[in-house]
Amino acid sequence: MQNEKVTVQIAAKALGVTSKTIHQWLKVGTLTRVKEGNRTYILMDEIRALRQNKVITSKRKVIGFDDDHTPGYNPGNNYLVIARDHYEGLLTRLGQLEAKQELLFEYKGSIEARDRTIADQRATIEAKEKELADLRAELERLRLPWYKRLWKRSKS
Repeated sequence: MQNEKVTVQIAAKALGVTSKTIHQWLKVGTLTRVKEGNRTYILMDEIRALRQNKVITSKRKVIGFDDDHTPGYNPGNNYLVIARDHYEGLLTRLGQLEAKQELLFEYKGSIEARDRTIADQRATIEAKEKELADLRAELERLRLPWYKRLWKRSKS
């Protein structure tokens, strides 16, 4: 039968994984979900393809194992198999993230330059305020009559 469907539990037993793993594979698109009412089925052709290729999927990546090794055993010569569209999607996402990182560094640099400019302007404003206070004090002294200015000078 070409449209043969099985339940999640049967698919899990056939692939030697848990039903939770099957649900994760459905979520990431490794397996196709067939809904009938409120029940979820998986196409038997997909299960056969997974078993034939000896491909085991874990969360968001597809891992292929050598013929002489079982899943979970890692002698160092296992390899990673990722579907081409998933791989290209990852590369696209990586490019987008790198572009965003560049923009963030550029933005951070402009913010730091602006902060330095603001700090310089604050220092200039503080110096001008001190100069203004000195000029106001001199103006107040100059508004006094000449004899008071003379008398204040001689006292100080």
